[in-house]
Amino acid sequence: MSLIGEIINYYDKTMSSIKKRIFIDSAIVSFANILDKLIFFAINVIVARYLNVNDFGEYSTALGYATFFSIFTNVGINQALIRAVNLESGGEDEHFGNTLFAKTILSVIVYAVMSLSLLLANYNANTIYLILILGIVRIGNEYMAAFYSLYDAKEKFKLSSFFMILFALTLLAATVIVIMSRGDYFAIVEVRMAIVLFIIVLLILFTLRDFRLRYRLRTVKELIKQSIPFGLYIIYFNLIQRLNIIILSMMHGTMYAGTFSNGYIFLISLVFVPAGFNRVIVPFLYKLSHVNDRNKYQFAFDVFNKLYGVISFYIFIIFFLFSREIIITFFSDKYIDSINILKIISFAVPFLFNFASIIITTTDNQRENSRILRNSIIINTALNFILIYFYKSEGAAVASVITFVYIYILSYRYLFIQKIFSLSNFFYLFKWLTIISAVSISAHRFLFTSVHWIISLVLVSLLYAILLTAAVIRKDDIRIIRDILRKKAD
Repeated sequence: MSLIGEIINYYDKTMSSIKKRIFIDSAIVSFANILDKLIFFAINVIVARYLNVNDFGEYSTALGYATFFSIFTNVGINQALIRAVNLESGGEDEHFGNTLFAKTILSVIVYAVMSLSLLLANYNANTIYLILILGIVRIGNEYMAAFYSLYDAKEKFKLSSFFMILFALTLLAATVIVIMSRGDYFAIVEVRMAIVLFIIVLLILFTLRDFRLRYRLRTVKELIKQSIPFGLYIIYFNLIQRLNIIILSMMHGTMYAGTFSNGYIFLISLVFVPAGFNRVIVPFLYKLSHVNDRNKYQFAFDVFNKLYGVISFYIFIIFFLFSREIIITFFSDKYIDSINILKIISFAVPFLFNFASIIITTTDNQRENSRILRNSIIINTALNFILIYFYKSEGAAVASVITFVYIYILSYRYLFIQKIFSLSNFFYLFKWLTIISAVSISAHRFLFTSVHWIISLVLVSLLYAILLTAAVIRKDDIRIIRDILRKKAD
């Protein structure tokens, strides 16, 4: 994450103060994102182990259904807010007031549509009740995100990180208390709703100390207009992530949804890694010109592609080789059917880390991202219906892998056709990471299967690091890391 500072320092030695600020912001955002996702992952594990398979299936279905609808309250307004605050300094009060006004209207409409849609669903009464409660929770989460976006736009990353962690820790503590009190899944979701509403009240009271909220209908319309390119991308991307569990639960029942969720959650949880980088790098790149600052953009592209590639291919190897041990360790052997889901889903990991889409966004070509995802959602929907019908949970996992591969290829193909940057380093990196992954997996199969899986994991990791150093890591990378470590020590 601290490599972001090197983007500046590499080409402009006089900007050390900017580099230091971005480095610190990156560290804060990284820590907050990692801790937040770990806490929510822990909550999911605790709930899965506590509930029986059928109840967890209903819980997972309700959460997936509510999340599916909640995305329509985030039609790119948060991203438009960040852009507006950075481009029009001094208008924060009106920009944020417009954002909250639009969010409130959208929240009411979306919740009403979600509630009416349940009349057409074939879920039982318990699942419907869970959906209604979790609908408030998930829409509330999106409402909270508007406040975080304001803080990020004003570069108050400590503040947004504080509230994110406060919410996560409070929810974790409440979940543990409910379970220790032997509460059912109704109690779990009702407590979650109460905490969301409490945090929203805190955010409103805290924010009103520094901002005088106001709105104008004319500028609200302009905000919505500017948010459409971002909103379409967000809606499409979330549909790709969430549509599978709804189709699966309606075709084959909620129990299959629970089985699928326990493998699929590992992929969804990984979204925070590139998202954490993006929260800091996107506002910075917006302030540069990809024409006049082409070298900085090229350097950012090469550095982050290498960083994304190294991380994602390693995660793929671990998930693929140790899916059984991971599922049983976290969720117990009652969810043994989730093992194949994680093994299949592992193939999507390298394609989830897509830096090309970020470059497309920051070069003001967001409509291209939306077009790519629009085509992807058509393919994803068709694949889900066909593959889920024949292969149930495994079919949903395969559909996700194919979709993420498709998005990845089209994103980099666009950069290649437009000749925005040189892709030679990217192709070289992808080739060698593929070879290194194949060698690591083969070594495990023929050499390491006879030892305990933890020892095998360590050996595979060491082999990956050695091969990586020999084929991918360069002297310049080592110099950058050494300089970063030296500056951290200072």
